[in-house]
Amino acid sequence: STDPADRREESLRDVVPDDRWLLAGAGRESTRATIAACAAAAAEGADAVLVRAPAYYGITLSAAALADHFRRVADDSPIPVLLYNIPKYTHLTLPDTVFAGLSEHENVVGAKDSSGDLKLFGAYRAAAPRWALFVGSGSHYYAALELGAVGGILAVACYAAPIAVRVGERFARGDRAGAGAAQEALTPLNKEVVQKSGVPGVKAAMDAAGLTGGPGRAPLVDLGEGERRRIAALVTGGVREGVAGGGRR
Repeated sequence: STDPADRREESLRDVVPDDRWLLAGAGRESTRATIAACAAAAAEGADAVLVRAPAYYGITLSAAALADHFRRVADDSPIPVLLYNIPKYTHLTLPDTVFAGLSEHENVVGAKDSSGDLKLFGAYRAAAPRWALFVGSGSHYYAALELGAVGGILAVACYAAPIAVRVGERFARGDRAGAGAAQEALTPLNKEVVQKSGVPGVKAAMDAAGLTGGPGRAPLVDLGEGERRRIAALVTGGVREGVAGGGRR
């Protein structure tokens, strides 16, 4: 394929271990285009696709129309589908009735909820009890685990992965105090970077953590030096404190 996104998936498949799933974003503005994106992702080695709702005409789409869209995508996708609720950017919140209507579809295996609304997350959990539900808000990771999340797909983990991993691992071991302490370290790193500065902030935080964030992609605008310094101080101090705190427990 000549699509740069497809080439990224192909290169990622070379480095993602075989026992780990590679998820690809495949949400598009039409059902036909979304199905094509699912097929392209599968061809390049993705194990599953994360599919957001069409957003441009979102205000005109009923719950039934959304359910039909996702059902047709799942019917034709060669790999499993996870629904993606991210109202901050789509300006559309998936109703829990959409989850309930698709809960028995054999090719829909889960969802990611980035709404930050724990009440809604609980409604999703009740509507689709067999699905693997992931939370997308780093500030609510621990709370979502308490509500039945199987994990998180977190922007904050791009630059604070050891702390995010600690939340999940300690929760799984039944160490609620340890998981809560790790969450206390993770929350400010999420609020002060992801929530305030978005993608440019995440990239700056990755640079500060010694990783490769690099420049943003237009039309997003890179942060100024003052904001980059603020994020660098927050990340280096927060990650250091979070790792040290984990070692004491």
